[in-house]
Amino acid sequence: MAEESIGIDKRTQHGFTQLVHVTDEPHILGVTVSQEEPQLWVVFINVAEFVREEPLETEFRSTVERSLSGVNGVKSVEEADREVWVVEGSVQGEELMRATVSGLKTIHEKLKAYVESIFNP
Repeated sequence: MAEESIGIDKRTQHGFTQLVHVTDEPHILGVTVSQEEPQLWVVFINVAEFVREEPLETEFRSTVERSLSGVNGVKSVEEADREVWVVEGSVQGEELMRATVSGLKTIHEKLKAYVESIFNP
């Protein structure tokens, strides 16, 4: 399978690096990945703030878990907060970003319709 090309903005400040997905749909496909320790990553997904109804919430969370767990070198994935997943393993942030965005794209239309229903009832 070919590796998906996505826009990633790398921001480094005070020795701390964040990778931000560059997208026209930040409420739906907005993802930020940061490295906390050599083998500890934090993945923040914007749309997680909004997805609170079943069955979409379970599908969304399963998609994220499966996407992150499927990256080679990932040892564990834990949902730390509503919008935050902690990933342990010997991986690159770009790999986590691509996997997360690819997973979100598999349910993009459902997420988009749901978010639009919130903002435009």
